[in-house]
Amino acid sequence: MTRSPSPTLLRRLSLVSLLALALAGRATAQDSKKTIGRTDDACARHAERIDGVIVKVEPIGGQAAAKSDAPRRVRVTVNTAAVWRDFSRDTATTKAESTSEAAKKGEQSIATKGQPRDKDTLVVLEITPDTKLQRRYRAEMDERSLGAASPDEARKLAAADTTGDRDRTKAAATQPDGTSGKALKADELKTGLFIVAAYRHADDADRADWVVVLDPVRDGDKP
Repeated sequence: MTRSPSPTLLRRLSLVSLLALALAGRATAQDSKKTIGRTDDACARHAERIDGVIVKVEPIGGQAAAKSDAPRRVRVTVNTAAVWRDFSRDTATTKAESTSEAAKKGEQSIATKGQPRDKDTLVVLEITPDTKLQRRYRAEMDERSLGAASPDEARKLAAADTTGDRDRTKAAATQPDGTSGKALKADELKTGLFIVAAYRHADDADRADWVVVLDPVRDGDKP
């Protein structure tokens, strides 16, 4: 005749089972946290890209930060509803201009004044000392590259795109390479400038990795 387990043995078995379940639950929770951590890291590394017209520039930290000798940190608001075709039609030039001159024309363009501005079209970016800032030239009909170092090179780049020389335009359409544009400082960013930017969300802010200011260049045979 088989003897039934004693009450004491049953209690011990129950305690062992409960302890095993608790340890298993703890391990699952830790694995979940690790997974979440990896997901957050992946999101932090993912960069988004926008283009549009700067409609507002303000120093981060207020007037005191603006007067400081430390590297400038500014916040720019970009209206992504602005279309390059409209912007270039109103502001394109046949020669190089200063950033201030380009910004003044850009403020008066239809792309700047005539497009809606709301929470769905406006993106606020923080420009930090680590942000790469460049100024380049882009042909009037070129809507996809990051332009070139001079107006003439911008026209050649646009011509290469239309004739099927995709290697040049593909190389120019990804991110700044440090050699094809003029380096800018944060205080040279002004309202009315058209930019392409890549940014990542970190610490409750959208921080720009790089920003390229694009000056539209008209074809040489146009007024």
